[in-house]
Amino acid sequence: MKKSTSIVLLTLILAFTALWTVSAFVPISIGRYDHIPFSDERAIKKGLDLNGGVYAVYQAKNADEADLATKMRSTIAVMRQRIDNAGYTEATISQQGTAQIRVEIPSVKDPDEVLKIIGTPAKLEFIDPDGTVIIDGSQVISAEAGTLEGMKSVVYFTLNDEGAKLFSEATSRLAATRSPISIVLDGNVISSPTVNTHIGGGEGYIEGDFTADSAKELAE
Repeated sequence: MKKSTSIVLLTLILAFTALWTVSAFVPISIGRYDHIPFSDERAIKKGLDLNGGVYAVYQAKNADEADLATKMRSTIAVMRQRIDNAGYTEATISQQGTAQIRVEIPSVKDPDEVLKIIGTPAKLEFIDPDGTVIIDGSQVISAEAGTLEGMKSVVYFTLNDEGAKLFSEATSRLAATRSPISIVLDGNVISSPTVNTHIGGGEGYIEGDFTADSAKELAE
């Protein structure tokens, strides 16, 4: 009896060993479940140490400035867009603490080129229909989402003295033909509102088919 039990137990052990060995190299489907063998590269999620890549941690220059959280979200969004456009869709971008952003990008052949892509300051431009740059981001003091007459979502902005003068001249000219001004970030048009009236004094608002969220995104 004991000998028979030992033989059965040994047989079961050998069967399980054989099954485990096969499963390590051969895909198996059981009903709705698919087993990926250990030999398949999908079975192991490769980190930077296995797959090769680059990571960088960016520190906010002024960690105690007002509305830092909004600016951090804006920076992460710009980084995400740049990295995706460069083809690194598996990259991860996360905020560390309140003033740091960590970027991890696997399968990078030229780390210096990638760091250049994500480390260059965002380029914001206001461009007229002829392709002429009216003002750029350096002349924008602030922008925030709000509502017009308590209902319509808009983006309010404030310009410095130089930007106010240039914008006043441009909107005076474009309002006569109700022409648009394109707002371009890193070469991508993110909005093209029509100029309905002359905007002087360095303050104004951008209206369009905005939701509260899209107005906030544009302001950031």
